[in-house]
Amino acid sequence: MNNNNFENSLNVSKDFWDTVIIKKTELFGLPYIKWPDDSTMVLKFLDKNIYVCLEQQTVFIKDEEKCTEERNSLLELCTLLYLTGIKEDFFMTGNIVNYHGLSSAHFFRGPHEIRFDSLITKYGKNPEEFINAAKKIEGQNIILSEEQTLRFISFPNVPLYYMLWAEDNEFPARMNVMFDSSIEKIFAADGIWALVNLVSGRIYGAE
Repeated sequence: MNNNNFENSLNVSKDFWDTVIIKKTELFGLPYIKWPDDSTMVLKFLDKNIYVCLEQQTVFIKDEEKCTEERNSLLELCTLLYLTGIKEDFFMTGNIVNYHGLSSAHFFRGPHEIRFDSLITKYGKNPEEFINAAKKIEGQNIILSEEQTLRFISFPNVPLYYMLWAEDNEFPARMNVMFDSSIEKIFAADGIWALVNLVSGRIYGAE
């Protein structure tokens, strides 16, 4: 999967930044968001720290060893949607559902169908490689069902559960993704779709 063009082709509206800036005081109270200074937030995305600079209105991943900064517009969009939607009184329900179980299930059709073609091509015959790739971005192999299930903490309190049915003599490989039902308290349907695309790209590119 090479979705670099997709990740960098989005035009993120300034309105998202305005909303986050207005919400700054509330975000100060969240324990999983750090503030190295008054205008910079740091929070976790998968295995990386995300820097959110309110003054420059930029979101980036900082590689301290290489002294480089990685930016992409899909990461920026998903981060801003998360910060817009998260609340001080947010809690996870523990109710794990796939997108058919979301109230916005009708959205995930046609052009917004959640697809895993590239991940299946890469890992459908090699579930162990899927596990190894997941571990590199802090995915956890868990027992959720009989299928191979990896849990990824995308943003704090937003787990995604990727389920892989490996190819065998009878059936082709399949994949699905599940969520804590509380995800709809943070992300609208298009935000969930964007987040899955972002996480899937990171899984594919894990090295």
